[in-house]
Amino acid sequence: MAKRRRGPQRTIEKRILVSPAEDLRIERLLDRTLDTLDTRLRFAELARAAIAVLLENEAELGVELSRASDWLVRPPTQDLNATIEFEQDLAELIRHAVQQR
Repeated sequence: MAKRRRGPQRTIEKRILVSPAEDLRIERLLDRTLDTLDTRLRFAELARAAIAVLLENEAELGVELSRASDWLVRPPTQDLNATIEFEQDLAELIRHAVQQR
């Protein structure tokens, strides 16, 4: 486990929109932490941990993204189906980058 350190004050808010189905899956995931950790995680804690993993794997992720640059193109926001597919492809690239480390 990484050494714990005190970070800077958190003053900038980032928001995401999720579907009702995604919200339910996220809430169930957070609820299950109660069984394992004997405490319920908050979404912000889970999101910050996921961001930390992304930042720790930035070099590997850069390699994966450069390999995908000819086919991975961010679609227009209003094209929901293409956005979902794009996010799934991005998730697969992230999984692969993390496994490379």
